[in-house]
Amino acid sequence: MATTTLFNSSDEAITNQSLIVLSHDIKDGKHKDLFEEHDSLIKTGDKKALEDLKARFQRFTPSGTFLSRRDASNLIYYNQFLMFSIHAERQQSDKYLSTLLKTLTRSFAIAAA
Repeated sequence: MATTTLFNSSDEAITNQSLIVLSHDIKDGKHKDLFEEHDSLIKTGDKKALEDLKARFQRFTPSGTFLSRRDASNLIYYNQFLMFSIHAERQQSDKYLSTLLKTLTRSFAIAAA
């Protein structure tokens, strides 16, 4: 079973968790309140409050588990999962993702917000 490390905002390891459990937590709305607050702050334009909120989010890298920090020297296990982080205007991002998906020769799970 694939496992990932959860990190705090300083990229320090908190715990390891099954990707399946993490996926179910996200799907079942475990972090829904944070995401709704995030979307609300984007609409209001309160950048300071948004940065403070982002510091409360846990982070993860689905491609492996780490010892104490998120960097290559602390990598314990690499599971060969790939993660694409697309930071562009939504329309450009959708075009990029569509082009990327057409080139893949294997099945991947993709989550989009």
